[in-house]
Amino acid sequence: MSTAAGCLAGQVLSSWVIETLLGSEMTNRVLETVQPVGKGLNIF
Repeated sequence: MSTAAGCLAGQVLSSWVIETLLGSEMTNRVLETVQPVGKGLNIF
């Protein structure tokens, strides 16, 4: 996926596509894995 709107545009677009196709629960599960540490991803 490619965007020209900045670093967060990919996450916003991905969020919309996933929610449209799979629902909000799956959107949250997927986006937690790509967020920076402290914003959703837990390493330990």
